[in-house]
Amino acid sequence: MLYSLSKRFTWWPHLWLGMSLAIAPVGGYLAITGAWSSPWWTLIAVSLAVATWVAGFDIFYALPDQAFDKGEGLRSAVVRLGEKRSILFAKLLHGITIPALVLFGLGAGFGAWFYVGVGAAALILAYEHRLVRPGDLSRLDAAFFTMNGIMSLTVFAFALVDRLV
Repeated sequence: MLYSLSKRFTWWPHLWLGMSLAIAPVGGYLAITGAWSSPWWTLIAVSLAVATWVAGFDIFYALPDQAFDKGEGLRSAVVRLGEKRSILFAKLLHGITIPALVLFGLGAGFGAWFYVGVGAAALILAYEHRLVRPGDLSRLDAAFFTMNGIMSLTVFAFALVDRLV
């Protein structure tokens, strides 16, 4: 949904990307059920969780591009806020992700296993943020690629276990 182009007109392309990917669970749900969620806020909660999670890790991904983006006149949170405040912004976004997942779980009727998975996801995000520090991006690949992959599989696995048990 025009992510690359968004860097030409907004400082917040990470939110653009997050919102672009956040429509996937809504589309999947609507395609399978043919109706909006009940309670009504369930799909909004999962969309918020996806949008903030993606935007937060995309800020991490953009950190090494700060000089290039500045030089090319591209916009991003990293260019606008700098490295330190961008990392803080990613933390704030991820701080919304976990409560949004909890809210989604409540609306979708998940049980204890799902919340164990959300707790694990919170720990994974906390660890991810320990890997990325201002002035030290040496572990950025581990944070961005590895930890986000583990987090997505963890939330999925615990949601699946919750439904199967």
